[in-house]
Amino acid sequence: APVITNETVNTIVAPTGIINTVKNNSVFKVYPNPAQNEIVINSNSIIDAISILDIQSRVVLYKNNINKNVVNLNIQSLKNGIYFIKTTNGMVQRFVVNK
Repeated sequence: APVITNETVNTIVAPTGIINTVKNNSVFKVYPNPAQNEIVINSNSIIDAISILDIQSRVVLYKNNINKNVVNLNIQSLKNGIYFIKTTNGMVQRFVVNK
């Protein structure tokens, strides 16, 4: 609902961005966080593919044909910043690169 103050109308909406979506009760952990050169992704379900997105939702790293529950991922090419890991089954997790 709009908030009316004097003659200004401000509309407050929910923020947009990446939403944590989990299908089939799947969960995964990312460590270490913050990370420097490598992260480990540990899931209770099989991971087919992983996309790493920067803060502006651009895919900066992609790995497919994984088919494992535990993945070691080299992130040396990533600069310092906040990133999101997205799996093909809809799971999303935030992590930080701090070298």
